[in-house]
Amino acid sequence: QNGRQQAGDEQSQQMMQALSDLADMIQKQQKLMDQTFQSDRGQGPDGKPMTRQEMQQALKQLQEGQEGLQQQLQSLMDKLQQQGMDPSGKLGQAGEAMGRAAGQLCKGRPDSAVGEQGSALDALRQ
Repeated sequence: QNGRQQAGDEQSQQMMQALSDLADMIQKQQKLMDQTFQSDRGQGPDGKPMTRQEMQQALKQLQEGQEGLQQQLQSLMDKLQQQGMDPSGKLGQAGEAMGRAAGQLCKGRPDSAVGEQGSALDALRQ
């Protein structure tokens, strides 16, 4: 009985860590979406207009950030799968939306990327 309780506690701790990681990803996705929206309006982090070169650099950084977040989500999904769960539902949808957002940023289309980032955020929250 004691051994089962410890295993349950360990699984509970792993689940709490996964939820904490997910909450962190939601915050990061929200920040990326806010920055993408700002870039779509042609404004830098300071609110000043960006040059074409600054815009390209900003979109590249946003794309890299989005891809990194997508990789973090995939890692979390792998951990959940190892624990016997099927994370492919909403988390899978979030990962796909993140991939599409990164693709739109790569194409220089922050307006389309914001929509995909919003979809990813909704799926993560659900």
